[in-house]
Amino acid sequence: TASGLSGAASAEIQASTAILVLTTIGIVFLLEYISYAIGMTESIWLFRRIIQKKWRSELKYLAVAIGIVALLLIIGAIVETYTLSIGI
Repeated sequence: TASGLSGAASAEIQASTAILVLTTIGIVFLLEYISYAIGMTESIWLFRRIIQKKWRSELKYLAVAIGIVALLLIIGAIVETYTLSIGI
């Protein structure tokens, strides 16, 4: 990251490239933020249901949450890989 930032600081960046980079970074950040928020919320909720001894009914929602988190992280990884591959 440090070498990428130092290289980006020394290069001249056009406005359209800067907007594309900032938009892509924002999208990846939001996808990861939402994914981790869903994961933490579901883990807290599952812990609460385990204490109440009602965890069996929560397994369906846990599977759905894991699927959503995995999908969002995969989309974020694809966007990030694409951004790095085009040399931005």
